[in-house]
Amino acid sequence: MKTWNVLVGISLAFTLAACGGQADEEENQDIPAGGDSTMSGEWLFTVDQQLADDMLYVEMYIENDSEEAQTLTFPSQQLYEITLVNAQEEEVFRYSNEHMFAQSVTEKTYEPGETQDLREEIPTENIPAGSYMMTVELLVDDSVVESLSDPGTFTKLIEVEISESE
Repeated sequence: MKTWNVLVGISLAFTLAACGGQADEEENQDIPAGGDSTMSGEWLFTVDQQLADDMLYVEMYIENDSEEAQTLTFPSQQLYEITLVNAQEEEVFRYSNEHMFAQSVTEKTYEPGETQDLREEIPTENIPAGSYMMTVELLVDDSVVESLSDPGTFTKLIEVEISESE
């Protein structure tokens, strides 16, 4: 029995020594901590808009500007939100008010340099003429936004001038 206790004690000592680390070791910042390294590089998000024939055409471009594949996670099937706010700071249009979205997590992997083009058409015949601030936001998961060097990467503000319908 004494031999058994000694063997268990030695095994426990070796296990603890193998699993332990130096208290003064510094963490290597080049090695991602906590799992997937899908956000090691940066993203480009650009938005173009054009008014024509009582329609506001919005084009959004998402580009993986890194040298490795990266994944964007969206908390639902809704990939973006577009709002129009007038000079009195009243919201006159919200994209999601016009649509329904499945509440399931969506992931999209982008290869290095890959660009995705998203397009939306907003009818303007029921929006009064005037100046509006359009906010276009890619609705990526909060963990993605927190990992970026610029948390505003996926939000763009654009001034839009809507004229009288003919």
